[in-house]
Amino acid sequence: MSVGLDFQESRLRAIVEPFENGNYKKALQEANKVLKKTPSCTSAKALKALTLHRSGKVIEANLLADELIKSYPTDESTLNVIMCYLRKTGQGEKIAKFLKSSLEKSPNREDLLVCLFLHHVQEGDFSAQQGTARLLSQNFPSTSYCYWVIMSTIMQAEADPIMGQRMYLPLAEKMLIREAEGGKMSRHSELQVLIDLLTRLHKYEEAYKLLNRKDITDHIDAEDYICDYSYTKLSLLAHLGMWDDLYELAKSQTEINPEDWTPWKKLIEASLEDIQRVEKVMSLINTVITNHPSARGPHLARLDLYANTLNLGIHLSCNYDPLKLMLDYFNIFCHKPICSMDLAYLVRMVLPNSDDQIKYVSLIMEIAETGLDFTNNEDKAVYRLLCAQQIARANNQGASLQSLLRYYFGYAPDRSEVLLKKLKDATIKNETTSLDLYPVDGFLLLSLSSLLEASYPADKCSFSFGSGLLAVYWICIVGLEYTKVNHHLRIKLCRLYYDFLNCPELVLPQLNTLEIKQLLFLSLGHLLVKPSPSLAMCTSILPTQSQNDDITSVHSLYQKIVSLSASMVTEAEEFLVAAYRKHAYTKVREFTQFVSQLRNADVFVTVRVEMLHWELIISQSDFDTLLEQLGQGRANIDNVSKQLKTIVDCRDFSVTPNFDQYERQENVQLSFDHLISWLNLRCLTLNAVVHGTSLVMSIVKVEHRMISENQHETVGNVSPEAVNCLNDLLLTLNDLASRSKEPFKEELSSFKSLSWSVMKKRDQILKTYSDLPDISCSSLYYHGPYRSVLSIGIKLMLELHSLVSQSPCRSRFYYYRNEMIVLVYYNLLYFITTFYFFFIAFSDLY
Repeated sequence: MSVGLDFQESRLRAIVEPFENGNYKKALQEANKVLKKTPSCTSAKALKALTLHRSGKVIEANLLADELIKSYPTDESTLNVIMCYLRKTGQGEKIAKFLKSSLEKSPNREDLLVCLFLHHVQEGDFSAQQGTARLLSQNFPSTSYCYWVIMSTIMQAEADPIMGQRMYLPLAEKMLIREAEGGKMSRHSELQVLIDLLTRLHKYEEAYKLLNRKDITDHIDAEDYICDYSYTKLSLLAHLGMWDDLYELAKSQTEINPEDWTPWKKLIEASLEDIQRVEKVMSLINTVITNHPSARGPHLARLDLYANTLNLGIHLSCNYDPLKLMLDYFNIFCHKPICSMDLAYLVRMVLPNSDDQIKYVSLIMEIAETGLDFTNNEDKAVYRLLCAQQIARANNQGASLQSLLRYYFGYAPDRSEVLLKKLKDATIKNETTSLDLYPVDGFLLLSLSSLLEASYPADKCSFSFGSGLLAVYWICIVGLEYTKVNHHLRIKLCRLYYDFLNCPELVLPQLNTLEIKQLLFLSLGHLLVKPSPSLAMCTSILPTQSQNDDITSVHSLYQKIVSLSASMVTEAEEFLVAAYRKHAYTKVREFTQFVSQLRNADVFVTVRVEMLHWELIISQSDFDTLLEQLGQGRANIDNVSKQLKTIVDCRDFSVTPNFDQYERQENVQLSFDHLISWLNLRCLTLNAVVHGTSLVMSIVKVEHRMISENQHETVGNVSPEAVNCLNDLLLTLNDLASRSKEPFKEELSSFKSLSWSVMKKRDQILKTYSDLPDISCSSLYYHGPYRSVLSIGIKLMLELHSLVSQSPCRSRFYYYRNEMIVLVYYNLLYFITTFYFFFIAFSDLY
């Protein structure tokens, strides 16, 4: 991982280059060589400390770093490495203190103030960054520092929206207006910040007038580059209701590029307020279609506008035949993969009558199957038939499974031959060439959905499990043998492995081919990380080194995601810093929000919580080991508990469209609520470990005091913090349980009915927004043995603590008569605590 530094000295580059390549042994050797020649080289010392930490020699690294930090070095290269060291070792809170101390030694150092400002930017401390930017602007006047002050003022509105509207945004507006009126703006990014700010303040007229100020825009065009603000003007005109100007501007844009959807969208939205406007826009659309008959934009705009008029009850003077409009669109664009996405769910809007929908689907099927010739396997012919089938499925008129398979093997007969051979001999290898995507694979995707759909209850049919296995077989043997990088098939395979067969470890080998890296973990991480005890179930109690290095290990995957989340946040912070340095001010707010999103992304928070649960509960073999890890564990638990309050849903379910008849958008929120419920229970259990352990250790102190000779002087009230926290946890646990759906008694009456109730229904597996099972994982935990053991264990600890720590004035004789009774209580409490936590751990495993 790069240090992110630029060293000019060759002796320092000799350390940095092997370090960035991961060769820490070589970097350490080079650092020792430099220090042997020049022992006072603080940059080399800082690099050595960072290298030692990466090599696993944490204690030695911390000693060297602490020694170096206390000397408060002021040279830029050393400062950069020290800040990098503190950030990489999780000591970011020390950076501000370190820089302020360095500034006290060198108060006139501009670079130190810049470092302090950028550190506040990375930490999201908008108030502190504004104060630092003001110092820079006052002591070292510069246009850049002036805009740093302005952007810091704007960003304070993010932390306090109410004060933002009242004070911060108007203040920033005044500063920006002064810059614009004074002719001091030299970049379009500066003008765009002012336009965006006026828009946020709902001052659309002022923003529009500003864009029409030739003296301002021409000056910036000459200084920067020629910029077209047509899109911005369209948005402002729409807000102002200036229909005539908006129409003329949008018309000119469609003449330049009829495929551009933005002007069409603005025209449609603004025209729906008046029938005459609708007529005018429809006339423009027809004209553009005449001039550009193959352009998709105006055709789609016509269907969109017509659907809106039907929805609003607007009657056009010209009688359009909606069936003909839909057929025309199909005939022109059916050979394009996007056509089915355009029409699949538009049919019901343009043709609200069910009879018309049936007629339309029948007509396009007739068109698609006319002259059907499987020997003509050109992409256009395949896509035309596939498009018709996808539209039919989305409108509840899908073909039978037999028909879909006939189309599939008809266009790809070689696959049926390989399949028959593999049924006889599984060792036969496929010699065909793999491509990214085959159009014919669309029929296999539809066949999979049709296979898993059921008209009868899954728990009443023995074929249910077999159909899931058959679907996996089709994907692996028939589909992926030919298209190894078809992400649609592989994502469906992942969902079958995890949601249907409950085998998360089988999902992991798919990662390399899917190439789920970096940001894709945000959107597709939900395929791998789910609210369930999969980490505990699929990982040994005592993970070996080989297991941690195994790419197919769930534990190593979670470790990788934890490391990846940290590096992604660091990279995003670097982009944010670059936005300030490179004057990309319009990106500052976006990058700041993105950094916050990365820090609180659902998949990253889930992995952190599960890893903490593993480290502090599942993998613990004795109480002493737990005590050693509890210090850092407590801080980590506090961090994830804070993140849970601001968790962000980053899941993307639209990657693999299924063309279902209905899309239940509410399932997205329901599944996210279930995730939060699960994480709350995990955090509650972790906090029970922390406070329960604190309670045990407090009783150890009471025991030592009670058997000492000066007991009457030393025995006092034990800190009630852990007791209060455990009582609060009980209340929270009960509250969370009351808000979760309790399973019906019928579902819990037998293991068979329960096992089917906790699984997703077969016909829901491949749906875009799949329903939750009848009994969710968190509900089973809240209303099952897990909650009972958790609450009983906490109550036992509280009761035993109450007995042991009762007032000495009432129990002194009792303890003097048999002082060992205290040890009995302590040992009993230790036994119950250990038993309780390990029962919680094993309830995950089994």
